[in-house]
Amino acid sequence: MDTSLILVIIAIVLIIAAVYVVSQKVTANTAGDDFFPIPAFPNSTIQPQRLSGDGSFELAAVGESNYQRAFEKICGPRTPQGEDREIDALLILENTNQFDNNAVQVQVQGWTVGYLSRDDASDFREWLKAEGMSAQQFICKASIRGGWDRDGERRHYGIWLDVNLFDDES
Repeated sequence: MDTSLILVIIAIVLIIAAVYVVSQKVTANTAGDDFFPIPAFPNSTIQPQRLSGDGSFELAAVGESNYQRAFEKICGPRTPQGEDREIDALLILENTNQFDNNAVQVQVQGWTVGYLSRDDASDFREWLKAEGMSAQQFICKASIRGGWDRDGERRHYGIWLDVNLFDDES
């Protein structure tokens, strides 16, 4: 066999191997549609509206067990103490969500970390309407808690939002 033919065969084998390795890494890293951070409105000039709260952080997101890898990207490696940090969250009205057209997605640093429950999402949208807010995205303070890893036991991260949907008087 000619030396140049052998080199061509080796090059082809190496290219096939490289394509296979890259495809395996992409497949392994894309588990879950919301794992990679993406802007809520790519190439958009829409600015989120800031919400102010009273520091009570009573509005909990749901479904966060599905987004633990995103929390780990945000918070870093788990520790025995876990997390208790305040951070900004982005609330996105998902009017075209296939499961609930009232859905409200919760993102932190571009990562989806949960949703408002159906009831809370409906209440949130009613509250926005009553307050005369028409934006599609809102920034609020949030508290990430939990996520500890100690003595072989792990707990999920959770996130609570500093958004008050109801007056204390009601």
